Amino acid sequence: MESIMPSKSALEVVAEIEREDCHVTNALVGVNCSIMRLIMRPDFTLHRVKATADCDPIEFARLQGFKLRRVNSGTYWVESSSCSVCELFSKMSFVKPIGTNSIGRSRLQVRVIVASKADFRLFKNELERAHLRYTIISVTPYLHQELTKKEEEALEEALRRGYFEIDGRLSLTDLSRVMGITPASLSELLRRGLKKTVTNYLYQA
Repeated sequence: MESIMPSKSALEVVAEIEREDCHVTNALVGVNCSIMRLIMRPDFTLHRVKATADCDPIEFARLQGFKLRRVNSGTYWVESSSCSVCELFSKMSFVKPIGTNSIGRSRLQVRVIVASKADFRLFKNELERAHLRYTIISVTPYLHQELTKKEEEALEEALRRGYFEIDGRLSLTDLSRVMGITPASLSELLRRGLKKTVTNYLYQA
């Protein structure tokens, strides 16, 4: 079981924000899929569109007008111009989005970390200044997440063997062979461990 301890001042906020100008969401109305944001910039947003089990893959033909990369048979990375919410988030340096998900056509649920109550007030002020309707679902102390033993071992081995080096680094496949686990399992351990480490570094008070 992972151990967690609250930071001194950082907050985790879940909010639902109304908007109807997301090009990707609008293109996929009626398609049973999840839409998350991987990168939010003032001029473009990179979405991850993932089909649910009962989604007809043919429906993804609707994405042909966008820049996209097929990850696998049911998942695409789709780039489009930013909607009003993504553009705003890209400009708020005091807010760290850690999760987004479309709810229908008009709502976006976001999970963010803010460093303090003062920054939480700034977050709401920015939404109101942009004339965005929103609902705060929850506000809780941000929880510092400790690495599991497996995550720590994976990160240590990757660092020791030069996986993170720019030149001549060990490949994920080679590292997985050294550690005796599959590349997919190692990738997941590194992803989870890095996310915790970076988030804790940036937002632990």
